[in-house]
Amino acid sequence: RTASFPRRSRPVSRSCSTRGSSEVKPRLVRLVALLALTASIVGLVFWWRSDRRRIVAQFEILQDELEKSGDEGTIDRLGHARGVAEIFVEGFVILAQPYEGTIEDRQQLMAVVDRYRASAERITVSDSEVEVQLRPNATADMTAVVEAVGLRPGGPGRERLRIRIAWREDDGVWRIQELEVLEVLDSSGVFF
Repeated sequence: RTASFPRRSRPVSRSCSTRGSSEVKPRLVRLVALLALTASIVGLVFWWRSDRRRIVAQFEILQDELEKSGDEGTIDRLGHARGVAEIFVEGFVILAQPYEGTIEDRQQLMAVVDRYRASAERITVSDSEVEVQLRPNATADMTAVVEAVGLRPGGPGRERLRIRIAWREDDGVWRIQELEVLEVLDSSGVFF
C-alpha cells in the first residue's frame, strides 16, 4: 500500500520581481564572463611583457643556439656561434672554469662555441631548477642547472652544470652580462 499525499500547487505569479530576476541572470552571466575574459587577457599581456618571461625566453634561445641535431656546414655552425654571442652584452664575462677559463671577447666566444659544435654530431641542452631574481635597476640574476647531452665520434657524453647568469636589459632586450659555472655536477666528456 502506498500513501498518497495531496500535491500542493503554487500559483504561477508573473510579478515584476520574478520576471526581472530571470532577465537579469543572462545579463549577469554575460557580464561576469566578459569580466573574466578581460582579466584573462590583461593577465596574459602582463605575463607576456614580464621581465621574468623575457629572460627565460632569452635563456631558451641560448640553449637552442647551442643545440645541434646532425651534420651542418661551416656557415650553419658559425651562424649558431654568432647567435650565442648576440645574447651577450658588450663587455660580458664568462667564467667557465674548469672548461675554458675566462672569456671576455665575442670572437673568442664564437670560436669556443664553434669548436664545441664541430666536435659533436649531436647536442641537446635542457635546464632545471631555474630561478630568476629581478632587481629594480634593469638587472636580474638567474641560477639554473644545465645539462648538455652529446654524441661524438668517440661515443655519447653528458655535462651537467650549475650556473649563475647576471642579466642586464639592453635597449629593451635582456642580455647576459656575466655567466659563471658554479659547479660541475656530472661530467662524462661531451666536449672533452
